[in-house]
Amino acid sequence: MTFDPDSVTPPDDLIAKVTCRSSEIADDCILFARWGAAQAANALQRQWPEPITDRPPAEEDADECGYVQYLFAGKWNFDSWDNVAKNQQQAWFHTPRWRPMREPTLKERALALLDSKDFDTDFTTEQIALLRQVVESAPDATP
Repeated sequence: MTFDPDSVTPPDDLIAKVTCRSSEIADDCILFARWGAAQAANALQRQWPEPITDRPPAEEDADECGYVQYLFAGKWNFDSWDNVAKNQQQAWFHTPRWRPMREPTLKERALALLDSKDFDTDFTTEQIALLRQVVESAPDATP
């Protein structure tokens, strides 16, 4: 859930309090700004993710540049995942750019099996070529 600033509406009693006063407009603006800021801070606190503390980051936790965020002196910084992993006491989190690695499709898994060095050597080269041709021509499917 993301904070929507358009959803912030002062309560009726606050509006009545301000409209019934004969104060300066600046005072009213300050009052509403403080109320709005408090509402925004409250909403943002509820959407702040909990840092990861049960394990150090691994390569798959890094974004495309190899970074994760880590908590230091009450602020979020970022560094390479392996540097953060070296200090196992740090709380860390994924960067906003991080996306989980997708699972390979069945076709990709089958091709990887054909490419593996552990492939069953009972097949002839021609049989492996036939299997590869069939797998490569098959439509992609998710596991």
